[in-house]
Amino acid sequence: MHTEIPKPVDLQFTDEELHKVLTEIDAELRAKSPQVSGRELRGWSAFCRRFNVSMAMHDPLAERIFQLVQTTVWR
Repeated sequence: MHTEIPKPVDLQFTDEELHKVLTEIDAELRAKSPQVSGRELRGWSAFCRRFNVSMAMHDPLAERIFQLVQTTVWR
């Protein structure tokens, strides 16, 4: 079995742009379900689908997403 590790994602976002995208994704997730647990992972997954990327959870952009979500977007 061959498992390929995704390469780092080459998308450039300012913190403001990333915040805007994550706020939009959060609104979509809230409209679908009020469930709070796991929202960070569902948001990260939705981000990957929106931009058609495969991103490891340790990718620098993923880490920025998780940090921004925990500190500002989904509080």
